[in-house]
Amino acid sequence: MFDNIAFEAKDMQQTIGAMRKAGVTITDEPFRLAATVSLIAFVEDPDGTH
Repeated sequence: MFDNIAFEAKDMQQTIGAMRKAGVTITDEPFRLAATVSLIAFVEDPDGTH
């Protein structure tokens, strides 16, 4: 089962970089949704939830 919560970030690459340094697992690298300008990524929480 997948659960999610969304956050807005002004600089996706900087945010993902900071998350990596903090040991966060990036499960889906940033990508653009079809037909939108939204750039999204998925991470794993400390309990392993995607």
